Amino acid sequence: MNKNNFMPIVEKICSFPPSALDRTEEDGKELLNLCRTLMDMVNIPSNAEIYEIPLMKNNQVVIYFFLENDDEKEYCLNAGHWLDDTISMKLEAYGKETHEYDIEMYTAFESLPLDYFENHEKESENTKVVRLFENKLNNEGSLFLSPSEKRNIGRVGVKAYYGMLEVYKAYSPYTRNVYGVSFTQNEYIKFMYSENNIGNCEHCPENNGGKGLHPCNQQKCWVSCHCNQ
Repeated sequence: MNKNNFMPIVEKICSFPPSALDRTEEDGKELLNLCRTLMDMVNIPSNAEIYEIPLMKNNQVVIYFFLENDDEKEYCLNAGHWLDDTISMKLEAYGKETHEYDIEMYTAFESLPLDYFENHEKESENTKVVRLFENKLNNEGSLFLSPSEKRNIGRVGVKAYYGMLEVYKAYSPYTRNVYGVSFTQNEYIKFMYSENNIGNCEHCPENNGGKGLHPCNQQKCWVSCHCNQ
C-alpha cells in the first residue's frame, strides 16, 4: 500500500473536531465519506457499517465496523503514521466470546491481510453458488439454471455451477436397478446410449423386476428407444 495514497485522507480525517462524529451534521457526513474512501482502498464491502471511530488525531485513524449477516466478528481498520515511525494500514478481526453471566465481549481475534475482503468476497460468491446447487438438489426439480438464476450468480458463477453439476453426474448415485446396483447419471447415459446394451436386461439400470415383455415394463427395449431417438 503506497503511503501517498491514504495518508492525505488520514490527515483530512484527523483535521475534524470530535464533534464531527455526530452523523447528523454536515461535518459528520463528510467525515464518514472520508472513512468510507479509506475503507474502499482495501475493498471493504459497501454494506459495512461504521459504529465507532475511537482514534482520529496525530495522523492516526482507527475505524471499527461490522458487516451484515456476520454475527461472529467485528472488524477494525487502522491507518496512519504510528509511534514506531511506520506508516501503514492494518486490518484486524475481533471474535465474539460469551463470558460469565452471559456477557458477550469481543477479544482480539486475528490480523488480516489487506486483500482479505477481496478474497472474502470471492468466497461469498462461491458460497452463493454452492447454496443454489444444494437448494435445487433438495427441491428435486431441474438442476439446470433459469435465466434469472444465471443473472444472479454471474458468468463465473454459472461456470462454477455447471462444473459442480458435472461432478455430481459423475459421482452421485442416480438410480438403482432391481439387483441393488447403483448408477451415476453419467453411467446411466453411457449404458442407455450404447447399442451393445440392447437386450442386456440383466445389467440394465432400468431393470426393476417387471413381469412384462421386458423387466423395465416397457413395450420396447428402453436402450433401443434411447439409441433410436
